[in-house]
Amino acid sequence: MSLTSRKTADNKETGKVTKMNQYIYSYHIISTDEKSRFGVAASTQEEADAGIREAIADIEFTEPEDVQSITFDRVIDEKDNYFECEGCT
Repeated sequence: MSLTSRKTADNKETGKVTKMNQYIYSYHIISTDEKSRFGVAASTQEEADAGIREAIADIEFTEPEDVQSITFDRVIDEKDNYFECEGCT
């Protein structure tokens, strides 16, 4: 995925322009007893839900099983954000 515009992500494989929102989740790391929040950019909440545990485990340097009590907090509409792909940031 290339650098995205203010409101969309350009998917070069399909040629489609996809709306991206920021989905914010709260979670608890069992091993450290840490509670925090993390946001992931996705085109749908279902897409964000599908990858949130692994994304949190990656950012926290732990195993996915260590990430518990994941709750969806809110969505930040794409019009209020600017997104870049992971390779560009």
